[in-house]
Amino acid sequence: MKRMIQALVTVSALLLMTCAAGAQQAPPPKQEPAKPKVKKVWSNDDLDTLRRPADSYEEAKRKKAEEEAAQAKEKAAADKAAAAGEKKEEKPDFLPKTVEEAEKQLGAKRYEIGQQYEAIDLVKLEMANAKTDESRAAFQKRIDQLTATLDEAIAEMKDIDKRLTELKSKPPAPAKAPPAKP
Repeated sequence: MKRMIQALVTVSALLLMTCAAGAQQAPPPKQEPAKPKVKKVWSNDDLDTLRRPADSYEEAKRKKAEEEAAQAKEKAAADKAAAAGEKKEEKPDFLPKTVEEAEKQLGAKRYEIGQQYEAIDLVKLEMANAKTDESRAAFQKRIDQLTATLDEAIAEMKDIDKRLTELKSKPPAPAKAPPAKP
């Protein structure tokens, strides 16, 4: 029995030593420090991915209604202008009454037209750099508006130029002489 106890103690000692050796050989798994969660920064492009088809439909419907309202408003303004043009065949109010005024207005109108050409060129440049069809369409709409304004300014410049030639062709009105004393 003594041998049996000795054998049991020896086996248990060996068992304990192997367990201890195994524990020392295999290092405990390293725990990586918890990484902080990165907060996502949302951009307008990300928001477009969240849209549902119903949202796109509503937006398209709203844009169409706005365009129709703008067209109706422009048509009403054009009709009103046409009616006013039929009633009034007089010279426009902006025409100068003297040669000096005409030359001054003509210079100012030329400067304005130059500025409008520059504005159109800038919008065309921005349109070339546009990334979406919607932004290109918006830039084209702006170019159309600027072109219409430019055409009006050119027409006004032609009217001022005609008035200037009229004023230059007319002899100046004689100055009023003081009444003669008897």
